[in-house]
Parts: sequence; C-alpha cells; structure tokens
Amino acid sequence: MTYFRAWRGIKIKWSETNAHPIPMDWEAFVSRSALRVTKPENRHATHPISAMLNYAYGALLARTQIDLIANGFDPMIGIIHDKSRSRFGRTPSYALDVMEVERPVVDRAVLKLVAERTFSPLDFTVATDGTCRLNPELARVVVGI
Repeated sequence: MTYFRAWRGIKIKWSETNAHPIPMDWEAFVSRSALRVTKPENRHATHPISAMLNYAYGALLARTQIDLIANGFDPMIGIIHDKSRSRFGRTPSYALDVMEVERPVVDRAVLKLVAERTFSPLDFTVATDGTCRLNPELARVVVGI
C-alpha cells in the first residue's frame, strides 16, 4: 500500500537492548505486510509498529461494532468491505466501513506514541511463527491512545 510506504524508515527508540536484543528487522519500519511469513499480509504483524496498529485497529473495530449495535445498526452488512469478498468468513463489514474514517486518527496516535516513547524489547513477544504481539502493559497504553 502506497500510504504505508511513507512510513518506511521510521525508527523506534529502544532501551535495554543489551540484555534483550531485538530482531534486526525491528531497527526501522519497512512494510505493513508481515515480513517473516510465506504470504505477506497485515494480519500477522512481524514488526512492532504493525503490531501496535493491528491492536489499535482491533480496539477501534470493537468500539465501532458496539456503537453500531447500540444505535440499531447491523455491523455485518457492509458496502465497501463486502463480506462476499472476505477470506475469513463472517466479518463485520459495515463496522469496517464506518471505522475507515477513524483510521487516520489511530495512525496519528501510533506515530505519536512511537515518536515519544522509548520501548523495551519486553514490550513485545515474538511467537514461534514470527508474529509480533504486544505485552499487556503496552496493550493497555495502545488502547488508551
């Protein structure tokens, strides 16, 4: 995606890297697609910035679905995110449509967090398949942005 090419080279400030080394590909953001999987996609983040974006988008999606249901809308029947094109079965297509306008807010908040915070390698966990996950303390920070 062209939009995320503009993010290339964004560096994360790290502390404690002598005690807990970070993977080489965490030095700078390269791509939103997962780099250590056979079929690159955004769902399985392999970089901390993508992991933070995924988590924040997930929280936004959950809040959007709750708001839609509370206001009498079906979050499953969408326009842009047509569920017939979904690879993952039933998706909250309308909730995904509605949350699109909020994605830049999430992106800005994650960029601000990356610019202002010094991260520890312990803020993230790498699963056996290479995907990067947020540890609970950082997850609470990301949800609060």
